[in-house]
Amino acid sequence: MVETKWSDKFALGHKQMDMQHEDFFNLIARLQRAIDHRFQKRELIRLLRAIENFADCHFAFEEKAMTDAGYPG
Repeated sequence: MVETKWSDKFALGHKQMDMQHEDFFNLIARLQRAIDHRFQKRELIRLLRAIENFADCHFAFEEKAMTDAGYPG
């Protein structure tokens, strides 16, 4: 499987959001490696839960940032 890697071309110019996006890429890459190396089911579940928790926190942060910036919607 092709590894997902962060690149500055994905940067939005918002330091904290870009750092979170890079962290998200790293979590996905860890999951890809775990699948490729046939890690045990419990480890895959742990990684999936970490991704889910991170996504919940990240999207709440993005929504607040958009509200704070006056984004209509």
